[in-house]
Amino acid sequence: MNRSQLLNQLWGYQKKFGYISKNAISELSESLQVSAIDIESVISFYHFFHLKPTGKHIIYLDNSIVSDIKGFNEVKIAFEKETGATFNEYGDKTFSLFETSCIGMSDQEPAALIDFIPFTDLSPKKVKLIIQKLRNGEDPHSYSSKTKSKIQYTPADDKTVIFKPYSKGESLKKLMHLSPQDVIDHIDKTKLLGCGGAFFPVAYKWQSCQRNKDDAKYIICNADEGEPGTFKDRAILQYLPGLVLEGMILAAYATGAQDGIIYLRAEYQFFLAELEALIDEFKKSGFLGNDILGIKDFNFDIKIQLGAGSYVCGAASALIESLEGRRGEPPVRRWSATKHGYLKKPTVVNNVETLAYAARIIEFGIDYILSIGTEETPSTKLISVSGDVAKPGIYEIE
Repeated sequence: MNRSQLLNQLWGYQKKFGYISKNAISELSESLQVSAIDIESVISFYHFFHLKPTGKHIIYLDNSIVSDIKGFNEVKIAFEKETGATFNEYGDKTFSLFETSCIGMSDQEPAALIDFIPFTDLSPKKVKLIIQKLRNGEDPHSYSSKTKSKIQYTPADDKTVIFKPYSKGESLKKLMHLSPQDVIDHIDKTKLLGCGGAFFPVAYKWQSCQRNKDDAKYIICNADEGEPGTFKDRAILQYLPGLVLEGMILAAYATGAQDGIIYLRAEYQFFLAELEALIDEFKKSGFLGNDILGIKDFNFDIKIQLGAGSYVCGAASALIESLEGRRGEPPVRRWSATKHGYLKKPTVVNNVETLAYAARIIEFGIDYILSIGTEETPSTKLISVSGDVAKPGIYEIE
């Protein structure tokens, strides 16, 4: 077994047994030829892996600042009262309660993950009802919360970029008339910057990866959105996930990559199955696989890697470490990821929003994008709004 499968193996034990035992660690150590101490250090790094037995139901209550002002303390007390368990302690066979940092539901606080199913807009009354249903053996999926954020504002129709009507494959069909370099030039002329926080020029990154020749290249979608109060990437993945896949496929065409990975934060695994189904749909439509769109040797596929709870994995270098089965700690880097990235191969890492914009740029064209916003900052930007406000949700602004 390859070490890059370690997170998946650990999730297998965690979900089946509620924790990762010494025996499990020994088995993994033997199969990976990695020391047990090394594996334990990986487990202890991630918030959602446990080395001690947990209860049948694991509840993670968001303790972020937005949750705090929306009634966190009252909800926390209610969970302890109704379950008889204590937060951040082990021992109860039915319920395990843990505080956790922002789970990407800031516009719907207080919020919690119960068996990784989201419950939002919580109150003591709601908590009492939820725990009663759990005790009665009712499936939490049947009474979980609606989690899609409200799209509160978009510009006029001719000024909107992301939240315009979507039709699968529209950006990809443009590739019949564009070379890989044309795609990079389109991204360059529209001045697209990375939307994950570093604002690094996207075209420069794609161009660098294209120029670094190797037998394998990777496109990684960073969906480990963890900044408190941020949920724009979740909104895109729930409303327009096809845009993200198309952005990855465009990046692969431009750079010559054949493998893509979506690193999905563990808090968002409640829509993992939907993403996997969409990937299968793209394959059936000829947008993934071999000779995509009939373009000879344009081969690309996408898989999803589930994270395990670590804010720092939102940093590209830490994310790559995590994908390789190690603690998600940013290493001292001698090379950029576009030269020596995932598995020491040329790698592009872009976040969800960036890839969605890349798809829209190719779909709508350079002139449309440059007609919006300002000369220095064309196009639009997505803003997550939450807290003590009248209209929490997503805003797309010029």
